[in-house]
Amino acid sequence: FRVVKLLPGRSTIECTLRIDSLLRGAPSVGYEALSYEWGDTDSPMHEIILQGKRFRVRENLWMALHSLRASKTLSAEFWIDAICINQDNISERNQQVTMMGDIFREANTVRVWLGDDGRNEHESNVKDAFDLVENCIPPSEERAKKLVSKEATAQKKWEALAFLLGRTYWTRLWIVQEYLSAR
Repeated sequence: FRVVKLLPGRSTIECTLRIDSLLRGAPSVGYEALSYEWGDTDSPMHEIILQGKRFRVRENLWMALHSLRASKTLSAEFWIDAICINQDNISERNQQVTMMGDIFREANTVRVWLGDDGRNEHESNVKDAFDLVENCIPPSEERAKKLVSKEATAQKKWEALAFLLGRTYWTRLWIVQEYLSAR
């Protein structure tokens, strides 16, 4: 299977491909798998440079690639289905789909791209959503009281969680396989 290397830069996204193996004992540099939604078939397409040639990706992936490249914890090597699988080759595509569980299971990390809706005030609140969930574990009476509090901060966290869970990403069928397969 192929792994895409995201090259550093500031404007055009440039990538190269390398071959990796899922066979036990085979040498592997490691990679991260990207879990994301492709978006509508009529969503805008953007060009990236792949192996020195122009390659078109949907807008959601294009935004994810920009975000990944800007990340300070970037591993730079990813398995991204729209790039690593030849989507024009039905036989290859079918073969790769049967390997996806193993691809996600063997990834060093699975990164989730929920998309960018342009409302940055909510992006900063994603931490609030995760704080709220974290505060539910382990359950206790004191924690329950904080969760149902009418304080502005509690309300803000509930709104952040509702926003996060309302993303269309969670409606994807593949999310179950990707989630269950990840380490």
